[in-house]
Amino acid sequence: MNAGRKMPIVATAAPNDAEVQFVLGRNLFKAGRDDEALIYLEKADQLRPNHAKTLHYLGRIYAQEGKYAEALSTLRKAQ
Repeated sequence: MNAGRKMPIVATAAPNDAEVQFVLGRNLFKAGRDDEALIYLEKADQLRPNHAKTLHYLGRIYAQEGKYAEALSTLRKAQ
């Protein structure tokens, strides 16, 4: 079975674990699955606000989507 298919199962098993949500979002981002990554990274940010690595990946996705003001604001928080 594809590891990418197993990841959402892990996320649903630990919906309130910020690290699980972050790792899933990061891995989906690295796999080029930005729309899916955004869901998990935003959840991770809700659970653990201002986590630099989460904000970094969120900012990159926002920039790729053309949401430049949101990307800049998010990336500044990551510093």
